[in-house]
This record gives sequence, structure tokens and C-alpha cells, in this order.
Amino acid sequence: METNYVNPDGLMHFIPAYLNDDFFGCILGGDKSLGHQVIYYVQENQWYFYDYAVDAYCPTSEEKLKLLLSNYLIRCAQESGALTEIANLVVNFRQNDVLNKVIKKARAMHEADRTFFQHHKRMIDGKMIDPSQPPAHETFIKHSIIQAPAGTITLTDCYHKFYRYCKESGVNPPHVPNLLPWSLNPFVRPSILDCAMMFQPRTESR
Repeated sequence: METNYVNPDGLMHFIPAYLNDDFFGCILGGDKSLGHQVIYYVQENQWYFYDYAVDAYCPTSEEKLKLLLSNYLIRCAQESGALTEIANLVVNFRQNDVLNKVIKKARAMHEADRTFFQHHKRMIDGKMIDPSQPPAHETFIKHSIIQAPAGTITLTDCYHKFYRYCKESGVNPPHVPNLLPWSLNPFVRPSILDCAMMFQPRTESR
């Protein structure tokens, strides 16, 4: 939005008066037609951008998005005509409180559904998380648990081992209550029958 005035020479001057935060919040999401996309994953309070080089979404920070927005405003100033007063574009609109307002609105515009990463790959700390791959608990059972006759393991011990496995694999471990349904998983059940149903707490003899 802009205001204008006519100088003594009869020339119309333009002054950017208000930053259109809807517009700038929208363009922070990128151009999907060019393979660019930025999303806000509210479950983690985290921004992600699509990295074409690795074919996955990678985390980014709000500070980087504010820097991008700031650079957009500089570009707008550079493209303005000689009769446009660019002080607001270069100075006032690039103040932190203005940029934060745009970022806050952009969160709502680019918020991804909680199931987003059930269908899209992401890379965190150099480790690829691919939803098309088996869940972490299945690979844990397959590769980290050795079946043995009369072998047992408590739920607590199993969770501790699984927690370490997730950390080493770059996967966020689930909460303890989410481990219990594993015993109902058709893949897991055959793997633990020979381990005396290791996900059930050991019964103490009296």
C-alpha cells in the first residue's frame, strides 16, 4: 500500500506506506511450480524447506526466513522507479517487529497437516527419514533382537534398548505407552513369540 504526493515540478512521488504482510507471508512458501516449497510443521514448531538436491524436506529457522524476507524487500527497493521513496522498504519494513508479524501470519498460511511426513521424506542432521521404509520398531525387532529359547526381556529394558536404537538412527523415539500396541502388530508378533512375549511385563513368582 502506498501514498503519493506531487512535487513542485509536477512529478508524482510514491511512498510505500504499509507492508502487505499477506502477500509477503504467502511468497515465503515458495513456488511449487519451480520445485520450491516451505512448510510449517506445527507438531514440532519447526519450519521445513524442500531441498531438491536430496529430494527431501530439511529443517530451517525463522531467522533464515526473516533474512529471506528482508532480502525480498531490498529487491523491491532496487526494482522501484526513481520517483519511489524507498526509505520504508530499506529501513522501516525490515525492522524485526515487522518481520515477526509476517512470519507469524506465514505460519498459518503454510501450516502442514500432522500427516504430512507420513507421505514425504525429510532429512534431519544428515539422516534421511523415509516414510516408505518400515517403522523403526520393525527394524529394531528385526535387527537388534536375537531370538532365543526361553529368552525374556522386560518392557522397560526393551524400551531403553529401543530408545538408544532410535537415537543412533536419528529417529524420535515414541513415548512408552506407544510401545504396547507393538504386540498386536502382525510383523512383530512372530518375532517375539520365541522371546516369551517380551513386551509383556515379567510376572514375579510369589
